[in-house]
Amino acid sequence: MKIEFLQWKELVPFVTAESKRNFFPFRSPIIYISTPALNEFSKYTGKVIGFIERLLGIFNVKIFNVELWKIMFFVLTAGLIIFFYLNAKLAKDLDIPAAQLAIPGVTIPFNAIYGMIIAMFFHELGHAGVMMEKGHRPRDIGILLLFILPIGAAVRQTEDFEEKCPSEHKIPIYAAGVIMNLLIAFISIPLSFLLTYITQSYTVAEIMIWIVVINLGVGLMNLLAIPPLDGYLIIRELGIQFGFSKTQKTIFTMSLIFISILLLLLNLGFLRSLIP
Repeated sequence: MKIEFLQWKELVPFVTAESKRNFFPFRSPIIYISTPALNEFSKYTGKVIGFIERLLGIFNVKIFNVELWKIMFFVLTAGLIIFFYLNAKLAKDLDIPAAQLAIPGVTIPFNAIYGMIIAMFFHELGHAGVMMEKGHRPRDIGILLLFILPIGAAVRQTEDFEEKCPSEHKIPIYAAGVIMNLLIAFISIPLSFLLTYITQSYTVAEIMIWIVVINLGVGLMNLLAIPPLDGYLIIRELGIQFGFSKTQKTIFTMSLIFISILLLLLNLGFLRSLIP
């Protein structure tokens, strides 16, 4: 097991090296705990998603000389836009927040912390597992703490990952975290009924409900094309797969970023006057 305080350059990548030395002379308060056991466990998540990826090979077929996966991308994008818009509209009609910061014991029940841990943990294991399945070993996998408070998990890439990993590998790697969250959410739905029936416990029911809700929320939120979310990374690589020119790729990416930011603001309660 390795314990270290993360450097600011790992948390604030867009700040220049000189600025980091001037404004961030110390290491950040974020503690990173990594262990080889997580690398070994992530191999199993990689095999699960690898199996799903092989099943989805059907989307390589062509309809009217257009690959089915390209059609599905636009269908799913339209579906996400409609979902986030309707979610914001329903929240406006009910006068409640459509999205809020999840703080166990404050904004959500304390038992929701189990769902948060599972969502963060398996999200990152999904990334790491598919990365290894594609032949790219991550630098390490670990848990993030703000002093003693768990705030997330992370997979740190090697310095040459961006150069050595081809675009067709990056898309499933970036999408793996979302797939794991949605998979856990859908598995947890029937499991919650079964465990609640067996235990007859309100606490078990509450824990299972929040596992479903938080995994769905984390998965769908990460599909938004907002840097540094997975959705943005996927869109960036899809521009290459679509064969867009540099200008077309920029327009394609910026358009989806704008739409994603607008949807996020609507769900956070801003710009509600735009909703009829």
